[in-house]
Amino acid sequence: MSTGVVKVPTFSAKGFDIYGVSVDSAEANAAFAAKYHFTFPLLCDTSKAMTRAFECCRASGDDPCAMSKRVCVCVDADGTVFKYIDPFDALQGPKQLLEEL
Repeated sequence: MSTGVVKVPTFSAKGFDIYGVSVDSAEANAAFAAKYHFTFPLLCDTSKAMTRAFECCRASGDDPCAMSKRVCVCVDADGTVFKYIDPFDALQGPKQLLEEL
């Protein structure tokens, strides 16, 4: 994801919060977030529970859920999923999503 693709204030102005989720460790996520200048939290799902629940596992080798694939899950204040985009394009997806919200 290139710098500035996700404009957090634009989503915030519409009442949405942004979180990234990865199966990687806190250290790996911190390095990734710093490298790509993320201005939103990147959550660690090392148990892969959330990744499995949202059906966004990506296999590698013998592990059917070695990584998280890039998807977008929109959840309302009551915890109900109202939009699920798979796959989610990191470059064009945020702009398209804003237009739909």
